[in-house]
Amino acid sequence: MYRVLKFLIVIVLLVAGAVWLADNPGAVTIKWQGYRIDASFTVLMLTVAAVAVVTAILYRLWLFVRRVPVLMGESNKERKRRKGYLALSRGMVAVAAGDVKEAEKNAKQADSLLQDPPLTMLLSAQAAQLSGDDKAAKTFFEAMSERPEMAFLGVRGRLTQAMQEGDSETALKLAERAFRLKPKTDWVAGTLFDLQVKQGRWTEADATLTTMEKNRQVDSATARRRRALLDYQRALGFEAEGRLKDAIKLLKKAGDLEPHFVPAPLNLAAVFKKSGKAAKGVAALEEAWRREPHPDLAEAYMALKDEGDALKNVKHAERLAGFNREHEESAILLAKASLAAELWGEARKALTPYLTGLPSARICRLMAELEEAENNDAALAGDWLKRAADAENDPAWVCASCGNVQADWTAVCGHCGGFDSLSWRKPPRASRVQAITVGPDESQALVVPPETDAAFDGSAPAETEEVSKSS
Repeated sequence: MYRVLKFLIVIVLLVAGAVWLADNPGAVTIKWQGYRIDASFTVLMLTVAAVAVVTAILYRLWLFVRRVPVLMGESNKERKRRKGYLALSRGMVAVAAGDVKEAEKNAKQADSLLQDPPLTMLLSAQAAQLSGDDKAAKTFFEAMSERPEMAFLGVRGRLTQAMQEGDSETALKLAERAFRLKPKTDWVAGTLFDLQVKQGRWTEADATLTTMEKNRQVDSATARRRRALLDYQRALGFEAEGRLKDAIKLLKKAGDLEPHFVPAPLNLAAVFKKSGKAAKGVAALEEAWRREPHPDLAEAYMALKDEGDALKNVKHAERLAGFNREHEESAILLAKASLAAELWGEARKALTPYLTGLPSARICRLMAELEEAENNDAALAGDWLKRAADAENDPAWVCASCGNVQADWTAVCGHCGGFDSLSWRKPPRASRVQAITVGPDESQALVVPPETDAAFDGSAPAETEEVSKSS
């Protein structure tokens, strides 16, 4: 509406001007070089307007002719730029698809057309990696790491290479640099933490964990448990250096952070014994048994209290068991001490509540020992040993990542290197399988696990059982 109104106003003004000039034509006389020109004012104005228009057209034409080479150059650059970006896109797709030749071809084409290293270096590095030319890829990544806008990508590429090559020292340095560049990136923080714990840099790992918790890259419960494990590892170092007071302080802290972390009170008791404070070690083990009984706690406790008298050891076992009377570990502790003291009735009394249903393998083995020692009944002892063989596996330290089974706890899994991946539980067993013949050739069999056996998840070593066939 505004534009229409504006147009109408202009038309009205022009018409008014034309009418006014028609009513007042006037006269203009021009004398120049002996010539005399007589004309009306209107004609003069029209002539001046025409000359101005022609002059403007000629000026624009002259500017266009001057800019033709520039315009052609810009058009050529834009065309090359479009082709370069197309080559870059195709190269990225080729890398994702694993097409080495196509990736290398497009990388070279993009580099030639774009003339912009920050854009093409990554593609060139990935193409070199894809072709197996690690040296060339390393060169590209190093060049990228020197450019501020691409430093993180270059460092990450070199970090990945170093980890693949097993160069842990270089990988750690690169992870530290990547963490300084992008501390809130989960992958970087996790990689740095893993490298630090694998190299035993517990103090540095604790600082990284603090930053990760601050950035909400780990939840508070996970951070608390990891910090307990790191304090425990640092305490081992202090113990080795003879700094027993510092070791005790960190072990207590680890136990407070993670009350169910069995290695902390175990080592605390050992350090107390070294420092001449065995009674405090005994108290630490009793407190740990109250929270969660464990066979290692029982072994350490009985070693500290051992006076060389089997009957006195039974008393010591009764005291420890009293802190968690209803737990199976307490029954096993009492049964072992009673067997050693030849108190057959006490041993049987401790084991009897756990004989119904499917007794654990340890209960069955203790019953076998009891029957043979008390009654000299080898047959019954053999039956208990058979039941032990069919029972679930004894608890052990099992890695949640790879299924590796260890007798002793370590901060890092001995198989996969996972940190804080070991937990005390029963390792899985292989299912008993049954082969059902489905064709005339008995080799054509369908293996079906029965529903009554626990399924083996493939995550841990398992016992091999005989395969039976039925037609």
